[in-house]
Amino acid sequence: MTVETLESLSRISNIAVVILTALLAVAGYFAWLYSTDLAALKEDELNRFKLESAKEIAKANEQAAIAEALAAESQLELAKFKAPRTLTDEQRKRIAEKVNAFSGTTFEIITYPGEPEPANFSNLIAETLVQAGWIFNPNNTSGSLRGLASGIVVNVGKQAGSMATQAGKTLVESLTAEGVSARLVGSASLQVNPISIAIKLQVGKKP
Repeated sequence: MTVETLESLSRISNIAVVILTALLAVAGYFAWLYSTDLAALKEDELNRFKLESAKEIAKANEQAAIAEALAAESQLELAKFKAPRTLTDEQRKRIAEKVNAFSGTTFEIITYPGEPEPANFSNLIAETLVQAGWIFNPNNTSGSLRGLASGIVVNVGKQAGSMATQAGKTLVESLTAEGVSARLVGSASLQVNPISIAIKLQVGKKP
């Protein structure tokens, strides 16, 4: 093998080394670029997952808060439903002031004597009307409700006149304004001897 041939082979070998080195450098760059893009992609996916998780947690917390509020409201409504009817001093004062214009109106109350809630509420109403100048059960008669009556029914005597009708209407309006379930019905046949009863209240069970 001649010297020229060896030199040519040496030059070719050097060129091959340079090309190989360049190829390795290029391959290394692309490998680095790929790994960088992959890491960035993984980070984006992780951030997106964290964001979605945070949204789901916030939504779950919101739904839990709503459910808790509804449960508390239900408990409050249940407590109100179970609580016996009553009238505060201020409520009784307002009712008395409204019906005081019909002072002297005779009335009687019938209820369920064996039921503490309607019986106690009847006493409060009677005391309030007496405070307004109404006359409670002048004939000292007694009676009791039967069946499943609820709320308060105000009956006006047939012979009681228009003033008694207006008194009954005002009484119903004043009770309703204080959150008490009450209604006025058509004139009824009430006791007229020896003293005429103008209005009869039927105090049923709590609606």
